[in-house]
Amino acid sequence: MKDLSWSGITSWLLVILFLGLAFTNFQTFLDPVYAEETRASSILYVGENATYQKIQDAINASQTGDTVFVYNGTYYEELKIDKSIRLLGQDPTTTFIHTENKESTINITADHVTVSNFTITAKVFGNYSTGIEFFKANDCKINHNIFGSNNYDQYEISIYMFRSDNNSLMNNSFNDSTYGTILYFSNNNMISNNEYYSNSNGIIVVNSDNNLCANNTFFECFYGVSSKNSHNNTYLKNIITGGGSSYTGISLSASNNNSIMDNIISENNYGIIGRDSVQNCFDNNTIASNYIDGIKMDNSNNTKITNNAIITNWGDGLKLDNSNNTKITNNAIISNWGYGLKLDYLYNIYISNNTFVNDSITISDFSLDHWKTHYIDDTNTVNGKPIYFLKNTKDEIIPPGAGHVIVVNCTNITIQDQNFSSEDSGIILVFSSRNIIVNNSLSSVDNIFVLENSNNNTINNNIILRNGVGIKLISSDHNRIENNTITNNTSGIFMDNGMGNELINNIILENLVGLNLRSTDYNEILKNIISNNVRGVYMDGSAHNIISENYCFENDHSIKILRSKLNSINNNICYNSRRDTLELSNSNQNIIFNNTFYAIEGDIISASGSFNIIYNNNFICNSYESIYSSGDNIWNKSYPLGGNYWLFYNDKDIFSGPAQDQPGSDQIGDVPFNLSYRGTDEKDHFPLMQPISIPELDFSLPPSVPLNFQADRKKEVVHLSWSPPNTIDGSPIKEYIIYRGEGSKWFNVKTFTVPGNNLTFNDTNIKDGFLYYYKIAAVNEIGKGPNATELKVAPAGSPGSGGDGDGGENGDNNVDDVENEEPTNFRYSIIIILMTLFLLMIFIYFYRQKKVLDLKNEDTPEPAQELEEQENKKEFKKPIKPKNDDRLKK
Repeated sequence: MKDLSWSGITSWLLVILFLGLAFTNFQTFLDPVYAEETRASSILYVGENATYQKIQDAINASQTGDTVFVYNGTYYEELKIDKSIRLLGQDPTTTFIHTENKESTINITADHVTVSNFTITAKVFGNYSTGIEFFKANDCKINHNIFGSNNYDQYEISIYMFRSDNNSLMNNSFNDSTYGTILYFSNNNMISNNEYYSNSNGIIVVNSDNNLCANNTFFECFYGVSSKNSHNNTYLKNIITGGGSSYTGISLSASNNNSIMDNIISENNYGIIGRDSVQNCFDNNTIASNYIDGIKMDNSNNTKITNNAIITNWGDGLKLDNSNNTKITNNAIISNWGYGLKLDYLYNIYISNNTFVNDSITISDFSLDHWKTHYIDDTNTVNGKPIYFLKNTKDEIIPPGAGHVIVVNCTNITIQDQNFSSEDSGIILVFSSRNIIVNNSLSSVDNIFVLENSNNNTINNNIILRNGVGIKLISSDHNRIENNTITNNTSGIFMDNGMGNELINNIILENLVGLNLRSTDYNEILKNIISNNVRGVYMDGSAHNIISENYCFENDHSIKILRSKLNSINNNICYNSRRDTLELSNSNQNIIFNNTFYAIEGDIISASGSFNIIYNNNFICNSYESIYSSGDNIWNKSYPLGGNYWLFYNDKDIFSGPAQDQPGSDQIGDVPFNLSYRGTDEKDHFPLMQPISIPELDFSLPPSVPLNFQADRKKEVVHLSWSPPNTIDGSPIKEYIIYRGEGSKWFNVKTFTVPGNNLTFNDTNIKDGFLYYYKIAAVNEIGKGPNATELKVAPAGSPGSGGDGDGGENGDNNVDDVENEEPTNFRYSIIIILMTLFLLMIFIYFYRQKKVLDLKNEDTPEPAQELEEQENKKEFKKPIKPKNDDRLKK
């Protein structure tokens, strides 16, 4: 190789220098930021005494890489940034950029833009408005800004990104906007350490992927974070507190492969909602005290739910609906008010190593193929006790100390001597027959479920109290439920779409509905005690059932039959109903016979429908007002079986025969009993003169109404007399209670007690010129019976009082033409009350006038003070960040 001369070396150096300069200029042409790095950047100042008074003028004068620094003040501008610069305010609480009725306050169309330290506000008159709008702007930084202020109407959108990637939004405060931040077709952005206070929507992510939303605080946003058609995003360590006014903490819609981790989500309606979203992961979140459900997934498959604390939500803790192939592991699910884990219509659910406290699992599905695909192992515990999940098994006994038992497609499984408390579902049988559930205690659990073709099972001698439903049978036949005590439940026993079941000798107390039968046929309800329920027996859309020999007492409604036909209701004793004793509503062709219906309050019978046959019953009530019937019902069988016994039927029995025209008594009234009190023309053609016999009772009944209650008034005494009531069970009368009212119906009520062996009473504590009213009731060891019909006793010597000595009316024939004369001292009482009210009104008027004068005499604040107060109100108040409550930590 020849040696290079100095001239050659010089030539080569010149060539290299030229190429370097050429490359540098080419790079500068391609990348303005690179060009900025080759020169010193400038700082342009904006303010009252600075080079620029308007921010936009400084932006226009700046070059790529420059900084526009804005001093404190309010700048009424709409800014457009189309070059890579930094826009910095002196202080975010005192440097304002404000627009009025503009589409956006700051519009960014360049990459590498920074906007920091401003309060950005707008006054909007119904138009669309945005605080900062990105349009295909990448690698920008929006930090330490405040969006919104008390002084102005707020933005519809605080920050809007359109097709803008790799931007960061950090340490900003968003207040009272319709939308805090929207990402639309924008990827790989970071939104962190921001505060969202009282926005309708905190962050909305639409068609945007691979974004990070971390360490943000949301308070009282109706929607915290919403994602639609957005994938591979991460939501990490956010605090989302609804404060009682929010709908959802995090919402996923058609959004896949997202990670929701380490968030605290509380006091929203729903903590997390997922719809039509697959392969999402929920890990290590605390989801507490939301007002409906903690996590709700709908039609969302292949979800992983791990290591979460799901605590004290008012609905269900975790609810999955049509969401298959879900893995639920290592979660703590504690004291949710609905179900802990609720699974509806899904398959391939893997449940392992979860801790349930006062919660458990319930599954609703009509497909055996779905039930068979679930995996639930005994590493799951309820209150420290294992959950047993049996599939396709027979001839086993559940070990003692179970926390929850689920039996699927099994035969001859025995569940006995277990104590279930404070879980959701104690026992579930599904597609399982000939199993035994005996001698268990279930307290504050949901129920004993017998679901879907679970037939010929025995449920015997269990104590079931304070549950949602005591025993629930769905689409299951020929089960025997016997000798159970079922107390304080929503429904004691609920049956839907089953037939041939037997409910025998159960004690059903203090439930909302004792027996709730819907669309059930050919069942037998025999010899149960049904007491103190709102509804004793409720039957809807059911046929061919037998309700017999039950004791229904002290329910609001004893028996209600709705839209049902061809049922037999016989040999029951229903008494002390607070409202309707027997109600037939739109029900036809039912047979009601040999029952005793005993009413204290409400209607004894209300019947609507056609061709119901009602005969040989005891109707023990006060008056016609207790009976209502409309339709074409039949109130008697043919002679001599006859009709019903009516306590207040008072006609004679002199004749006999089908037409009651033959001599001789036959214990049937000669005159039909007319049920026309409320407009019907129905009649009991053969009313019975004596009550029918009833089965021997194991306990006594309260007495019925005292008979023949009469009053005889002399000048200074009212003589009362009566006959004993018809006590069906023979219980002795302990005493009679007499109530006396005077003046305006029941003014100044007095009570008198008479021993049970007395049938008269003289009221000597009376005054001339007074009108009195009387009622009487009998009392036995069980309690007080109904009152006899009220008597009205006129003042002695007035018309209708029987002259100087005779006065009063008996309980069967009230006198209505006696003048209702008010006593003189009662008039005086009314006058005194009115005068007192008048004086009180005068006192209140003068007291209020004095307060008004006092207010007018107070010192009026100086104008400067008023201005100062107004300015104080205008001061920006940064929203308070919710405290991280240690109680929400897992």
